[in-house]
Amino acid sequence: IGLSCVRLLKADGLRLEIDEADLIDGTPVIDIKPYIPAADSFPLARAGWVDTQTHDLWRITADAAFTAQSDWLLARTGFDLLNFAQVQLADSPFDSTRKRVRITGGNTAELAYRTFRIGFEYSQEAKEISLTKIRSGYSADDLKKEEDPYGDKSLHRELLKTFGKD
Repeated sequence: IGLSCVRLLKADGLRLEIDEADLIDGTPVIDIKPYIPAADSFPLARAGWVDTQTHDLWRITADAAFTAQSDWLLARTGFDLLNFAQVQLADSPFDSTRKRVRITGGNTAELAYRTFRIGFEYSQEAKEISLTKIRSGYSADDLKKEEDPYGDKSLHRELLKTFGKD
């Protein structure tokens, strides 16, 4: 049993939409409680051995194309891909045991978020990452098919129509 703090996007009766969760599809949810800062925040708490860990921190920036796409998706879905990318890539960005990252070229890579792919360029020496674009994780053939298990193909089609293929 794990404990996760998530962001509530929407409540509709007994159905909740959440984001920023460290759950895998199909993970059962046993109990849900609100986060109450007065009761759930422990600012003086220590994390034991975690506090002694060294960090491989990188500087993250976003170019205008990425920012436009990210703002567009945030307004339509509530998915904050800029924040997600900053959190995932700021510390040990290429740790594939904890992140869905794929190097795509000499100094380019992609980070997966659900069915989206966040493209970025990086400088190993400067420890800098520039977020460059968001693309659909679906192939053109996949987007033509009626089957839509995640219910998001129309969003991907709209993204491609609005911003182009690349």
